[in-house]
Amino acid sequence: MSRKKKKDRAEPVGGLYDFPPGEWTEEEIPAPEFSAFTLQDHDPLQVPYPDEDPEQDSFLDEDGQKDLPDRLSGALRRCRPRPAESGLWRALFFAALAVLILLAGFAARYHAPYFSFRSDASLLAGDRFFSGVSVDGVDLSGMTYETAQRRLASEKDGTASPFSWTIVLGDASVAVSLADLGLTGSNSQALGQAYAVGRSVADPEAAWASSPFAQRLRAVRSLSAQPLSLFSAQKYRRSDVEDYVARLARRFDRPAENAKLERMNFVSRTFSFTEEKQGAVLDQKDLADQICGALDRGQDEAVLTARFTYDVPSIRKTDLLNRFGLLNVYSFYAQTPRGSQEVRKIVSAMNGLVVQAGDRLSFKAVLQKAGCAIHSFEEDPLPTQWASCLMEGALCAGLTVRDRTALPALSALAEPGKEALISESSDLLIENTAMSPCCVLCYYTPRNGAGTAGDVTVEWYGLVPEAGETAALVTEKIREITPDEPLLIKNEKLAAGSKLITREAQTGAEYACRLVYSRGGREYRRETLWTTVYPARRQTVEYND
Repeated sequence: MSRKKKKDRAEPVGGLYDFPPGEWTEEEIPAPEFSAFTLQDHDPLQVPYPDEDPEQDSFLDEDGQKDLPDRLSGALRRCRPRPAESGLWRALFFAALAVLILLAGFAARYHAPYFSFRSDASLLAGDRFFSGVSVDGVDLSGMTYETAQRRLASEKDGTASPFSWTIVLGDASVAVSLADLGLTGSNSQALGQAYAVGRSVADPEAAWASSPFAQRLRAVRSLSAQPLSLFSAQKYRRSDVEDYVARLARRFDRPAENAKLERMNFVSRTFSFTEEKQGAVLDQKDLADQICGALDRGQDEAVLTARFTYDVPSIRKTDLLNRFGLLNVYSFYAQTPRGSQEVRKIVSAMNGLVVQAGDRLSFKAVLQKAGCAIHSFEEDPLPTQWASCLMEGALCAGLTVRDRTALPALSALAEPGKEALISESSDLLIENTAMSPCCVLCYYTPRNGAGTAGDVTVEWYGLVPEAGETAALVTEKIREITPDEPLLIKNEKLAAGSKLITREAQTGAEYACRLVYSRGGREYRRETLWTTVYPARRQTVEYND
């Protein structure tokens, strides 16, 4: 089968697959066989189809049959894309793709912070408390300011706050409440501080600080890790705190306790004693300062430790065990119209009587306990004799006489200046101002067979002073008082010219009672206790002219 040549069109010189293509020639180039590859590689958008022969309206052979495959194959072969043009298009494609990727990256980079900012701004916006904020133990997360006010008012009336304080006072501890300190509270300040979290900044004008928005955002985000718990501001007066501390001092202050006499054996003259106790005094100023400081800091939980000043006892048990013994012995001759039974009742009441440090001894109370009736000195001198002997021994043992009454006149039954009158209106009161306890042992030794008269012996026991130290009660007459002229009283019942002396004259005197201290037999100090004045008594004479 022959094909017609195209005389009006140039053909390329060289082979079809030569590169670069040669010039077009007039020679006919045989068309390659048709294949699917040629259709597959054909790009109609880049390489146009060959021009159609205007003289040939259809692809027909000499027999009138269509010759489409051969003619199409040759046309396609001639229209195959050039290699140089194909590489250029690929380069342009990949360059465009890279540009698109870069644009997408820049868009993702600069558009994502915008969405993050919108999210953060939405978090900080609104008029509700942020999550993680509480006042007085009430969680206010998500509440409006008005809702939070109502909630706090309904919970605790807006005045109280969780308050757990403990004060340690030595071995004891006490819990403290708001009422104990006289506190009143207001939650308005705490509520305002809670609402300001995330809405205020620390220092918006500081050059080194981050932006106000960043500071607010950081404050809100930190609440998830560290929730904020605020409490109502407490108003107090220091005077109320000091009053509370003073009440604690009255409860927990304790004076030092010296060792005391516990038991005694009358027969063997042996004694047993209690243990001494250390004293403690609360440092009230220090504790008041601690309480006020904790209140100023707004602490709702606190453990405060009180400080004490400790006082060491003066008399210890070991001191008494080593030095407790007989101090002095005094006796007097007793004779009473009521017989020896009265004497023995007083001896029984007095024997073993203990006067601890700080105690007081009333001899009148001892007589009443013994069931003894109290009469005047003229009717029964025995109570006064007992009291006088007891007073002398007590003074020499280191005790103090608080109440003592002298006789109205000199008497042979009592030593002047040393007597202590016991009557319905008079008493002997002795106080143990020494640090050590004292006790009394006494007994009665009759002098006659009937036992109506005899010797009463009183022994005082206590802390024996240093070796060689003694104390003695002595009296000294300071002056004598001469009686006035006799008092003459006319008595017509008497015989004419007779006289009758109804009262003898008596010289008065003034005595000083002193306590004399000696060491090694030599006096080193004396102390005047009192002076007693016994007035003179003039003679009384009745007469009849």
